[in-house]
Amino acid sequence: MVVLTKVPICYYSGYKTLTPSKVVGPMTVSLTLDEKLSRDVTLHLVNDAALRPAEVTLFNHPECDTVLNITGGLLLTV
Repeated sequence: MVVLTKVPICYYSGYKTLTPSKVVGPMTVSLTLDEKLSRDVTLHLVNDAALRPAEVTLFNHPECDTVLNITGGLLLTV
């Protein structure tokens, strides 16, 4: 379990946004709507996806192609 001590929480029109950075693994968030309604939600955080090469220029031509590699951003369960 990941323990976050100083995770930024942003407020947007009554909504709260949790923004963990560079944290990977399961994280449990406790939600409380009022005195009678409280739930725990388990989030499975993964690495950010990275695209290689980072920049590509392609033209609309049959002989113009490239290979893009995506790493990270996956949750694999066996």
